[in-house]
Amino acid sequence: MDKSTNCILNLLYLLVALAVYNRSPSAYEALHNLKILQLPHSKTLKKVIKGGSEKSGIDEDYLQGQQQTYEQLQSTREAEGHPRPLGFGVMMWDEVKV
Repeated sequence: MDKSTNCILNLLYLLVALAVYNRSPSAYEALHNLKILQLPHSKTLKKVIKGGSEKSGIDEDYLQGQQQTYEQLQSTREAEGHPRPLGFGVMMWDEVKV
């Protein structure tokens, strides 16, 4: 098995472990304690979850990047002979359960 395949399998292995742990930490602990499968310790999974967590709130950098992208679109459209886009838009919000 080459290195990239091994990395992908390790990632898939970790994702499956995280899926089981997120569904039921107690069931995960039971599987881990049976030692039938070589599962990472729950502390390892907690570190992965904590390290990948997102901050709550609005990502100002992302919105500024989107504004710059839109301004470039406006310039490109004008250069192509189209009318300048009005610059109005709609922002939609959705809540996400984690």
